[in-house]
This record gives sequence, C-alpha cells and structure tokens, in this order.
Amino acid sequence: MGAACGKCGCCGSSVAPAPPEPEVFFFHKRRCTDILCLLIFLAFWGGIIFLASLSATVGDPYEVLYGSDYLGNRCGVGAMKDKKYVYFPRADKDIIAQAAIASTMPWRVRFYGLCLERCPPVASPTACMDDPSTCSVVDYGTPAQYNAAGGSASYFAVMPSIPVMHRCIPRDSSDMYQDDDRCAFPQCDGVNYAPCDTEFNKTWVLTNNYPRSKLCQIKFRRGEVQQLRPLAEDTLSRNIGAKVNTWARYVEAVVEGAQEVGIFGCLVPIGMCFAWLVLLRLFAATIIYVSLILLGLGLAFFSIYCFALAGAFTELFTRAQASSLNVTTNMSSAEAYAADAAMSALGLAASAQSSMVALAPSELDTTLTEANSDPTIWYGIGGVSSIVFIIYVIMMCLSRKRIKTCVALVKSSTEVLKDRPLMMFFPFGSIFVQCLFLVFFMFVIACLFTANLDSSHFMGGQSGVTQSASFLDAITWYNQTLEKSGAAGIANVDSSATMVQTIVYLYLAFSFLWTINLVISVSWTAMSGSVCHWFFFRGNDHYKTKIPLLRSLGRVLFYHLGSIAFGSFIVAAIQLVRIILMLIDKYTNDLQKTNPLFLVIIKCTQCCLWCLEKTIKYITGYAYIYVALQGSSFCGACFSTFSLLFANPAQMAINGLVRVILYYVQVLTVPLISAWIGNIALIGNNRPDPMYATVVIGILALIFSSLFATVFGCVLDTLFVCCCRDRADYSGKHMPDRIKEAYGFDKNAGKGDDDAEKKEALVGKP
Repeated sequence: MGAACGKCGCCGSSVAPAPPEPEVFFFHKRRCTDILCLLIFLAFWGGIIFLASLSATVGDPYEVLYGSDYLGNRCGVGAMKDKKYVYFPRADKDIIAQAAIASTMPWRVRFYGLCLERCPPVASPTACMDDPSTCSVVDYGTPAQYNAAGGSASYFAVMPSIPVMHRCIPRDSSDMYQDDDRCAFPQCDGVNYAPCDTEFNKTWVLTNNYPRSKLCQIKFRRGEVQQLRPLAEDTLSRNIGAKVNTWARYVEAVVEGAQEVGIFGCLVPIGMCFAWLVLLRLFAATIIYVSLILLGLGLAFFSIYCFALAGAFTELFTRAQASSLNVTTNMSSAEAYAADAAMSALGLAASAQSSMVALAPSELDTTLTEANSDPTIWYGIGGVSSIVFIIYVIMMCLSRKRIKTCVALVKSSTEVLKDRPLMMFFPFGSIFVQCLFLVFFMFVIACLFTANLDSSHFMGGQSGVTQSASFLDAITWYNQTLEKSGAAGIANVDSSATMVQTIVYLYLAFSFLWTINLVISVSWTAMSGSVCHWFFFRGNDHYKTKIPLLRSLGRVLFYHLGSIAFGSFIVAAIQLVRIILMLIDKYTNDLQKTNPLFLVIIKCTQCCLWCLEKTIKYITGYAYIYVALQGSSFCGACFSTFSLLFANPAQMAINGLVRVILYYVQVLTVPLISAWIGNIALIGNNRPDPMYATVVIGILALIFSSLFATVFGCVLDTLFVCCCRDRADYSGKHMPDRIKEAYGFDKNAGKGDDDAEKKEALVGKP
C-alpha cells in the first residue's frame, strides 16, 4: 500500500526519486541561463560602439594611420593621397620651442611635419655626399607659410628612417663595415683551433666553422663606422634613433633566424607536449610519486638550510672541527657558522647566501643583512618550513588512496586527449579572438585620443585646440595661452578634459577585461562540455558526433553565454581594481618611503586582491564545468562547486597539487629544452645575434606549453567532477575502468545493464 501511494504521489514516501539519465540533463532539459547578465554585457558593448562612433565623428580616425603636415593637411588623404608618409625635419627644435608643455603634458606637443611619398632614403653617408639631393627634403609650402611656422625651404635628412604607422621614425645613422669575427683566444694552433686567419695569424676563423667555433672564448672584431651628424643639437633624434636601431637589430635577428624560430619555437614544443602526454599515459604513477617525493625533500632541505643559517649546527661543527675553526668570542652564532670552513666548503653558507643577496631586491637584501646579526629570522622561517614539511608528510601518508585516484584521473585525461587530440589546439582559437578584440580596443582608444574628449563636447563649448589643427594654429594657441596665463593656463585647459577622459578610458578598460575573460571562459566551458560528452556518451552510438568540441561550443554560445558573462564580470571587476591599485602604488612611491603605514596598507591590499582573484578564478573554473555538464545557472553552479569542495576537500587538494606540479614541469622543461636546442642550431647556421631569436623561441615554447598544460588541467578537473556525479547518481556506471578500480568499484559494474539495454533495443526492432 505504501509503495502504491509512493508511486501515485498521493502520500509521502521515503524512497528518493531516481536521478535523471545523463542524456536528460545534458541534452534534453538544457535551457538558457542568466539572460539578464547577457543583456547587460550587450549593453556594455552598445556603449563601446557609441564611443567608437563618437571618436569617428568628433575626432579624426585617419590620424591613427596617417600623420599631418605643418599646414594641417592629412598625409595619404585627399590632395596628399600620394604622399602617405610624414617626416619630422626639426623634432629637436620643436621640443625646445614647446619646453613648457613638453615636460608636463608631452601629448600636447606638435611637431613640424612634411608629407612625402616615401621616407628619406638615406642609404649611406657617402651617398649623400655624392648626390646631396637624395638627402634633402624640400618644403612644398610658400615662403610665407613656412617662415610663419619657423621653417625653411629645405632640410637635410642625414639619418635613415623606417616607416611606422606611416610616420618616418629616425634610425641610427651609423654605417658600420665589419669584417668576419675571428677568435683571439685560444690562439690558432693549426690543429684544434684552425684555420688560421691570413691577416692576423694568431687568430682563427669562426665563420662556417661550427661546431669548432664553440671552443672560442674571446673573439676579435674589427670594423669601420661612417656617419653624418647635424651641427645643431639633435639629442631627441639621436636617442630615438639609437632605440629604434636597437629594436631593428632585434627584429632583423629574429627574421634571419625565422626558420629556426618556426621549427624550435613551434613544431618542437608541440611534439614535446604530445610526448609528455605519452609519458604521462605510460608512467603517470612514477612521475607523480617522484614529483611529490622531490617536493617533500625540497621542503626538508630548505628547513635544514634555514636552521643552518641561524646557527643551529654551529656547536656540532665546532666540536667536530675545532682545530680548523677560529671562532672569536665576539662573533654571533650566524657569523660563526658563515666562517665555518666546513660549511663554506660545502657551499651551505657563504656562497649560497651571497648569491641570494646578489640576486634579491633591496628589501630582501636588507632582511638577509639583518638576519646575520639576528638569527631569529632564520629560526622563524625554518620553523614555519618545518611545520609545512611535517604537515605535508602526514597528508601524503594519509592520502595514498587519493593519490592513486589522482593517478587514474591523469591517465584517463591522456585517454581523452588521445581520442580528441584537436582539443589541444582549441585554445589557439581563443587566442586569435582575443587578439582581434585587442586590436579593436586599441583602435578605439587611438581614435578617442584624436577626439580629445572634454566637457565642451557635451556642453556645446569650444576646446582649446583640435587634433586636426595645423602646426601654425597649435603654436599660435600655445604662445597666446602661455603669454596670457602662463603654463598654468595650458594646464587648466587640459584639466577640463581629465574627468571625462578618465571615465571613458576606465569604461573601455573594464569592457576589455570583461570581454577577454568571457572569451577565455567560453573556451574553458566548451572544452569541459566536450570532456563531459566523452565521459557519459563515449560508448553510446546514438549520441556520438564527429565534431564534439564544436557542438559543445555551440551549446555554450546558445544557452550559457549569460552565465559566463556573470562570472567574467566578477573577475574583470577585481582585475580592474588591482590595476587601479597598481597605478596608485606606482605614483605614490615617494609617499610610501616617508609613510610606512601607507606602504603596509598598499602592499597588504594588493596581496589580498591577488588572493581574491585567484580564489574567484578557482571557483568560477569549477562552476563553468557544472554549467557545461548540467546546464546550471552561474549561481547554481557555484553552489554545486561549494558542495563539491565540502564533500571532497582532500581529493581536490591532491588533484590541485598534482596539476600544479605537472603544469610547472611542462612549462619549465619544454621552453628550456626548445631554447637550448634552438640556440645550438642558430649558432651552427651562423645567424646574427642568435640570443634574440633564442629568446623568441623560448617565449613561443612557453606559450605552447602553457596552453597545452591548461587544456590538460581542464580535462583533469572536468573528469573529476564527472566522476563525482557518476559516483553519487550512477554508482560509477560511466567511469573508465582504471578510475572504477581507484574508487573501489567493480570494473564490470554497469556492463550487464548496458547489455540488457542493447538486447531490449534489438527486440524492439522489426
């Protein structure tokens, strides 16, 4: 009777309803979530479109790509469409003439420009002497126009320049003729160090002499420098030219080594990341256990080292080697230990501590210096480290089963990526979209800068000087304002726009952070959805698909963009506050030096915000997994995340620790090995300045390895969430065999039910 009442729903029943099958919550009952948040996000983007339109209407969008001449003509537009490049023949004089605002408001400085068909082609100093017209720029204005602006009929262009955004930026005019490098030491012996140079017979040739060239310790270089310099002061041009020339060398070195950069910065890291997955699949247990043991040994060694610096072992070593020590009575214990010959020979005190002091910032240097006279600091650090070590050892001993479960999850993660390898490259699509948004926001900001927004654009007033004004108009306004009100008058005009521009740029900054976080979160959620699909439906022919990742992305964009906008909003708000606080920190350095309390407040607030951001990202990461798995709203997904944390704190701690260890192993080893091999190849191919290309190789390898490690972390976390749901509702029915074994389930559990379902389906067929 009670059972009947329970079935009919007429009376209460203690029997809980059966959980829905995975296809129900994963496909059939999925609904749109957090629509209000999506509408707010779209409203923000409406504001961005309005600001972009305002910048195009009030400002001069062409100024972003093309400069203007001293007459107010826009280069590359209208009558000047054939003259796209602007050249600044008297930049140093312009700075001197506008010194009052150059030091306080450099963005208001206007330069005397000329529109040219190409930047001055100063090939070499001797070419200018042979044909002066090639290094001369003629002013196309009338004498009345260029005389009024302080110009002249023509100018000598003695420095070569490179076009940047159609601006001719000066480059160092040094023309250096350099011989091939020779090795000076070790000197040429005709056998090991050969061949000898014909002109300097004590040296030997390095060009096309790899790998023997690696034996050289000191190289001999000879060259000749030719350059032209104006007699007038040209400090600004020379400084810009030197910096541009340095960056040009970087770019040229990378371009020369483009082949090595492509191979060792892209292909080799990708291959190494897949090899790493193979190693994890075969030796996950060994790698994880060895890593955990090494981490424990590192904590133990650090504790011993701190106690040694504090002088805890001084008496022991003093008795053991009393004859070799010369300890005076007025030495502190830390100084006595540092003077210990045995400790110095082992490198435990003098060498290590001096290295720390040499590499550490000034604050840590001061702390280490104080620790020499007061070993209490080292005792405190060693005590904390020892406590952490003891807790770590106890936790590892008590977590043997959880480590075994984590090993099974890691191996299963490699199985997911084996079945769906394109998931490893999915974040690159996210990077591409982020780059597009970055270019768009930079363009909007550049256009807004040309608009020079202030209260006059909203109150019908007149701004001081427009961006499209000619050089002569700008100089006239500058001189009149300076004569009438001094530099303060110019500052007052500029301050009227400060509030408006601050609000506008803060709005754009927050919108950019919100958008970038949303793109990253969409990528994470889509990958999580693909892993959930693999977990529950990998053996279900009805729900199989050839494009699981794209279908998961479609579900995220169609149903859950509002939930992702909700979480991204929170992260972006914290990041904006951190950026503002960092700016306050930067511009209050002098105040912090005189006010220790303010310094402590700033640093502690920054630390707290950093911890808050990490915590929020951790919670939202798991919340997005629940959004992808069961179609929850963001708040519902957060509640599920907290339930997961409270139910499995130890397992999540082990998973997080292992994931962090595997992440850093990958992002440290892959870039270092790639850069090392790439540097050998660059040197072997005699590439100029190989170190610059090596740095690029290391950066690219770091990007690839970090993205791949992030994908692996997403798969690992998602598998764990799916296992928890499967364990609670389906008794491990959908788990892979190795995870079933780790959780203590029978490997064959659920297979009989599947067979029965298949037989039932066959019976129903005609």
